[in-house]
Amino acid sequence: MRNKKSKNKGKIGKSIVVEGKEYRSISDAAKAYNLPLNTVSKRMKLEWGIDEAFGIKPRKRKGETVVVDGKEYPSMSDAARAYDLSVDTVKSRLRLGWSIDEAFGIKPRKRKGKTVVVDGKEYSSISDAAKAYGLPLNTVRSRLELRWSTEKAFGVKSRGNKGKTIVVDGKEYSSVSDAAKAYGLPVGTVRARLRVGWDINKAFNTKANRKRSKNRKGKSIILEGKEYTSISDAAKAYNIPLQTVWSRLKSGLSIDEAITTTKFKGKSIVVDGKEYSSISHAAKAYNLSFSTVSKRMKLGWGIDEVFGIKPRKWKGETVVVDGKEYPNMSDAAKAYNLSPATVIARLKSGWNTEEAFGIIMKWTM
Repeated sequence: MRNKKSKNKGKIGKSIVVEGKEYRSISDAAKAYNLPLNTVSKRMKLEWGIDEAFGIKPRKRKGETVVVDGKEYPSMSDAARAYDLSVDTVKSRLRLGWSIDEAFGIKPRKRKGKTVVVDGKEYSSISDAAKAYGLPLNTVRSRLELRWSTEKAFGVKSRGNKGKTIVVDGKEYSSVSDAAKAYGLPVGTVRARLRVGWDINKAFNTKANRKRSKNRKGKSIILEGKEYTSISDAAKAYNIPLQTVWSRLKSGLSIDEAITTTKFKGKSIVVDGKEYSSISHAAKAYNLSFSTVSKRMKLGWGIDEVFGIKPRKWKGETVVVDGKEYPNMSDAAKAYNLSPATVIARLKSGWNTEEAFGIIMKWTM
């Protein structure tokens, strides 16, 4: 029995020489260097040298040295520490294709394919170009999204309003704004007049009423020969929202212009077979706000969809996420416990569908 025990001990406790001294076993040597046996064993299995396994010499990582700005570091971790960076940050940047100098912040990141040329000069990004021209980045991006040319987006060339020229008294102007300036009128006043059906020449040749009306505090007013106790009463009589009247007065129209002009303008509308004298009347009949109806109509909704008679059909707006089709963005977002606004914002920022819905991780810098 004793001989068997000695035999087993010999198998486990192979002698080992560390720093010129022989130990009966790896375990004894590990104790002498205050190291766990498992640590030493793992290092030796990984073919570390004896001095490296016992911490006498630092581990040489063959082929893993890193050269940054002409200086060699034994590892990526050492190089990251030298530049006060997290090694994970550096590795993430390298995985995304950054160069060594970019990953360690020695050189600014070059965004390939995203340089922009403005007035013959190249900028590394839209952001840099916007700063050079003293413009907010959001303003430039919005203009580019509207398909403005680069020069117009940065203000190098004036924005042309093709197809929106206007002729006043036989002279052509590039825009309503330019014509208003030429006639010394606020552009808001002119546009308000044109919206309510004024003749073009009259709209530009009638002086703006810049004085605030004295009839705004309940004083009586006369319209078309009839007296009303206040602007509010007159607005009710003409079926015009009081807020609309105030807005028109602020834009420069007189009380007469703000209230009476629209009375004769044909804006009747037929909803579900019934004719209403105005969109406002139809909205009231269906318990909808005027602004809601107007917005829907501007977006091209059908009359039945605008007034809720039929559900809105979202043509071509189905969304496929992770192989499953959803009728719209809102339903897809709900399925992933996200708000539609969050998903849309991510997609506008250039995220792909899987990233926007959280199916795969989005790498950010």
